Amino acid sequence: MGDLAKVRIMLTGLFSSLCSFFPLLGAALQMHTLSSGVKVWIQENAVPPHMVSFRVIEEEKKYGIDVFLGDSRAVDHFFTSVKQEAAAPFQVIAVGDFEEKTFLTWMENTLRDVPPFPQTEDKSIIINENAARPQAEISLSYSMQVQPICDENSLKQFWSAALCRKLIEKRLEESLVSTEAKWDGSGSSFLFPQKTCGGKAESDPNDCLVVLSKFLSAIQEIRRAGFTALEWEEAKSDMIKTAQASLRLPPDSSTLATYFSEQIATGATLWPTYPFFVSSSVKVLNELERPIVHQTTMTIIQDKDRRVKYIGPSAVNEAEIQEILNEHGADQFEIPIVEEKVIRVSDEIALAAFNLIPVTETEDKLIWELIDNLGNKGYLGLLGVKSRMDEIKEKIEHIHPLRFLGTIYSDPYLKECMKKAFKKSMVKSRFISELRDNFLKEFPSNNVYPLIPGFCKKVGADPDQVNMLIQKHQWEKLLRYLSRL
Repeated sequence: MGDLAKVRIMLTGLFSSLCSFFPLLGAALQMHTLSSGVKVWIQENAVPPHMVSFRVIEEEKKYGIDVFLGDSRAVDHFFTSVKQEAAAPFQVIAVGDFEEKTFLTWMENTLRDVPPFPQTEDKSIIINENAARPQAEISLSYSMQVQPICDENSLKQFWSAALCRKLIEKRLEESLVSTEAKWDGSGSSFLFPQKTCGGKAESDPNDCLVVLSKFLSAIQEIRRAGFTALEWEEAKSDMIKTAQASLRLPPDSSTLATYFSEQIATGATLWPTYPFFVSSSVKVLNELERPIVHQTTMTIIQDKDRRVKYIGPSAVNEAEIQEILNEHGADQFEIPIVEEKVIRVSDEIALAAFNLIPVTETEDKLIWELIDNLGNKGYLGLLGVKSRMDEIKEKIEHIHPLRFLGTIYSDPYLKECMKKAFKKSMVKSRFISELRDNFLKEFPSNNVYPLIPGFCKKVGADPDQVNMLIQKHQWEKLLRYLSRL
């Protein structure tokens, strides 16, 4: 690892530590209420120059545009569409290269003729008849409370809610497999949890009650048995990969506008700086445990917070919907609290993921030769085979560190060689240093933690112990633990 990379890691750690105490510094976003009642959140940012990024939040809808200031036609067309199509009060987020006072005056003129929106009733069943629609839409949702992010614990709760939303949506979508209904994912949040959790589908109006019954059955099954270990592992892995990809984006106007709009959509009024969020989220997701998400789910899918909404021709009524709700029971089940120690994917699944990263027979023999030399030759002997050792290292340096260790610690002879090698301080120090560097290469692509279950099956280790030692980067303790197995 180069000096620049090491300095970057050190600075990231230092910055993350500082942000744990001051996560809100620099998160200045000014909110103004226009005469039309529209809330406008703005922040000046000159990257790239002469560009403004707009995001609009309307209940569960989010849409936006990135535009150069000189392109007034695109901006006018965008806000004309917003005013014509909005069915509920909306908020505007603007981040870009502008002067605040002049920009606010321009926004006041642009949004001065926003029509008043009717008050929506806070009902558990909402029916909006629309004879012009050939298809009907039905949705099942539960309210979510997302606390402002002020420390690592609240960030953990935030991502727990995001994972919970993802898991529930997937179950609801899968419940429609045997129907002709079409899942509508337009309300899904890209990463962030919103104010509600659930799903909606389009179907023939006469089939909407069947769709609702499918949704409720899926919720009932979640209450009865929770989520499987495989569902959890897949959702968490996907979330980490998405977070890694999206949160590495440069903090230009477009990235910041999306970041702020996602936060505002949750209903939060305070949020951390973008750098704090970037530096901390992937770490928190990696450490997030399954029981926390189960606990979050229990607090969300309660019938008192449930809302069913139907939009379409006159085909169902409130009494029919209520009858379906009653058939599926009211809060009869609670989500089981799953102890983390029993959460284990099957041997077959765990080893399949681990074995996808191959070690050839030739590479296996090279590892055997390397460890045999390290354990059984003294310093002078090692000096005599230095060129051969360097040749071996070059040929096996691409092997994943867990596969490398799996080859060693599943072989009783090589385990004994490692114990001998660790009695030589220079050998031990060099081995641990190179092992650390190899792990650090794999972390950014989330290519370590998913392989731990398979590695532990291979060597007979405790996944909790290995996971903890790797998370803390305690490489020497990890090797000593494996030697004692």
